[in-house]
Amino acid sequence: MKKVLRTGAALCLSAAALTAVAASAYAEAIDFEDGNYSFVSVKTDDGGDLSVLSVEEFNGSMQLKVDVQDCSLLPKILFSMNDIVGTENLSNVDKIYMDITFASKDGVTAPGWIGGCLGTSGADDTPAWDQTDFEGGEYENPVSEPMTIERKFLLPSKKFVSGTEGSNAQLMRWGTEVPYYMYVDNIRILDADGNEMPLIISAAPAEEAVEEAPAEATAETPASDGNTTSSKTGNTAAASVAAIAVCAAGLAVISRRK
Repeated sequence: MKKVLRTGAALCLSAAALTAVAASAYAEAIDFEDGNYSFVSVKTDDGGDLSVLSVEEFNGSMQLKVDVQDCSLLPKILFSMNDIVGTENLSNVDKIYMDITFASKDGVTAPGWIGGCLGTSGADDTPAWDQTDFEGGEYENPVSEPMTIERKFLLPSKKFVSGTEGSNAQLMRWGTEVPYYMYVDNIRILDADGNEMPLIISAAPAEEAVEEAPAEATAETPASDGNTTSSKTGNTAAASVAAIAVCAAGLAVISRRK
């Protein structure tokens, strides 16, 4: 019986460890859980779409929602690196990652072929515009699989320059025939050593914060559409907590039967 109890306790500790890992994953990622997107804007010149920004729950977590108004145009979404890492730290930025997902507005039609770019530039061409293209392929379901895109700086001359205002990362998707929403999550900024850079953005001001669900509403995980992945740390943490509860209940039963 003691051996059984020891084994059960070990399993519970393992579940607790998984919860800790899930909670600490991407410690310096922008996950939009606080509702803040004050560092994001829309560029509308040169064929840019008049996209509408908000933060909404999608695939089990809060994400930046880009409501594209004209799918034949390019949504040009700017992320202010000055606001994210600080103007004095721009030169330390070596890579930018973010997760993106696409969903057709009618919930039936597939979003089609997905391609675009993640580019960067600074004021007065310091640095000049440069981009890393991405391609997600053709999707048959109304919601695409989440994909992680990366901005790589292949040349030192293309990197951000500390002290330069107007330094932005810009996300774009090429034009399509299917009206769609674009979702962005888990933005990470890495230095040359592969370490996540500290973020200086703060919680959303009260007037910009996303309204919370009514207290009486029951928090439920959305039904799987075949695209939700374990990379969503919120779902992973919830599952780990549930596993701990099951372990604890099992140990209590074993103790009573002893």
